[in-house]
Parts: sequence; C-alpha cells; structure tokens
Amino acid sequence: MLPEASVGVPAHRGGLLVRQPALTVGVVQIIARPSGLDVELIARRGVPGPPAARHLLPPYDEGVDLRVGRLDDTGRARWEYGSVASDGATWRTRTRFPTTYDQFELVLAWPEIGFAEFTTVLPLPGRDEVERGCASVWQAPVFMAPVPAGVRRRPAAGFLDTPPLENGRICARPRVLAREQDGVVVLTRLTEVGGVLSMAVESHSRVRLPVGTIGPWGATIAVLRDRDAVVLDPYEGEAGDHFASGEFVLPRPPGQVLDLVVSWPAVGLAGVRATIPLEP
Repeated sequence: MLPEASVGVPAHRGGLLVRQPALTVGVVQIIARPSGLDVELIARRGVPGPPAARHLLPPYDEGVDLRVGRLDDTGRARWEYGSVASDGATWRTRTRFPTTYDQFELVLAWPEIGFAEFTTVLPLPGRDEVERGCASVWQAPVFMAPVPAGVRRRPAAGFLDTPPLENGRICARPRVLAREQDGVVVLTRLTEVGGVLSMAVESHSRVRLPVGTIGPWGATIAVLRDRDAVVLDPYEGEAGDHFASGEFVLPRPPGQVLDLVVSWPAVGLAGVRATIPLEP
C-alpha cells in the first residue's frame, strides 16, 4: 500500500487553459488534499517561435520542456518538478504543490519554443470542504452490490482512440469502487470528451501478491451492458509491489449512470457491481 492512499476533493473539472501558436495547455484534473494539491496537465506543441521574454524565470534557466509553478504571496514564482510522460509532441505532467485552499495562481513557462510565460488564478475548495471530503481509501464510503445472476464476461470489441483529455470535463467524483480486507479499488478520474469516457483506476493492496500469481496485477474492470460484462483493456498503466493503476477508454453509456463489474481475485474480490452517477 502506498503511504498516502486517499480519495481527494476535485478542485477543477478540466479544460483548456491557454492556446498559443507554440503550445496549447489544458487541465486533466486538479485534486485537493490536506497533504497537498495535485495538478495534472497536458501540453501539445504547435509551431515554435523565437524565444519568449523571461520575467518570472531566471535568465540562466535552460529547461528542456514545460515548467510548472505557482506564484507565492510576494508574487515570486515557485517552480515545482513533477512526473513527465512525453512522446515528443505531447507532454503530460503530474505535479504536487503544497497544501493550498481557496485559490491558486498557476504559472507556466517554456520560453525556448516561444511560449510566453502564462499565469492564471484558479478557484479552489476551502479548507473545511477539503478536510471533510478527503478520506483514506480504506475508510471512504463504498457502495458495492452483487453482480446480477447470469451475467457473461466477454472482451470488448475493437479499440477507441485515446481522447484529448485537456478538451474534456470531469463527469464523476473520485470514489472507492470496491474493497475487501486486503485490497481496494478506486476510481481516481472519469473524464468525458465528445461522448467518450476516459477512466483512471487504482488498485491498492495491503499484501504483496504471491510469486506465480496468474493474471493482471490489479483489478479487472468490465462495463455491465444488459447481461454482458464487457472487459476493458487499459491503454496505459503501471504497477508496483502494493499498487497498480490503469486508464481505460469506453463509450459514454446512454443515461446518467455507468455500471461496472470490478473483480480482483488475488485480494478476495470475486466480482462486485459498482454504479457511478454521471454528471452532465
């Protein structure tokens, strides 16, 4: 189990922040916790231009990609360095900032490619809301139900392209999907982009899986459609001794509910039904 496994409070529903010829940047999601503020962004390169002027960055800084920071109370930029995944044209960054409430002044810079320094003030939930809404994944509410009788498991037919997450909107709050004594499965993000859902799921275990365990490390996620449980394949993921994560793409179902079947036999979850209300 990770040292900090908690369900946080959504602080931003996602969407584009800035579009310049050299770079477009948008929010995937921002999650507030008493322990810090997690900011996830996607940047896509356009047509590079002449180097942009530096005001907040020091003159000697020679970074190689997008810099992400915040303005402190004195107006000084405080740069943070999070995880980065890139294919050369697209950068996806996850950055942890100090605990912040009420509002947050985000700073972006990439002068080498002609992207001018950019600042924006983002409203955030207050302290009381964050402290009430944040809970350990082992203690947060969970609403599991039995899988209906006669449901058949089958693989998904075909694949959907990964949507541009920075153009989407969060359509459900993070929540615990299923839990047993030694394992818990958490929905960490659900984004809608043009009728397609991108879903991020984490699996946390109190124990290491035994050597020779067969099957995926982490929960299996299926969409319940009538009497079929359509098993989803993640388009990306990672795993460690006590943790696994995956991201999935699926069509948004008709109506306002996403019905899932969650299973993780290695920790005692043979299969439960998890229902997620979808926001407009």
